[in-house]
Amino acid sequence: MFKIAVASNDGDEVSESLSRCLLFMIYNIEEGRIVSCEKRAQVLGVPATVYDCDLVVARECPESLASLLAGKGIETIMDQRRSASRAVQGILATMGPELSLIERKGREETTRIAG
Repeated sequence: MFKIAVASNDGDEVSESLSRCLLFMIYNIEEGRIVSCEKRAQVLGVPATVYDCDLVVARECPESLASLLAGKGIETIMDQRRSASRAVQGILATMGPELSLIERKGREETTRIAG
């Protein structure tokens, strides 16, 4: 499963700033489609809240925070769309075949660890 975290303050719109958002909408992606979405409050900081995500989306992000997330294997994407779900749909449309390769690699690693 591939996870995209969208910074938000209300659960609907993409937050202006990744570092000052109140919560994250976590979109679970399988085979290039959204299969579920959960809301997570940001209580212990951004890295602790999105620890299991592959991408984080916001309109703006301090470079230091983007670097910190990158060090944990989490890519940061700046997206100017207002709607969180539309931002995710746009990212999925842009990633296309690349997303399938990432999802497949993730499943192979999970199988290797479990087996």
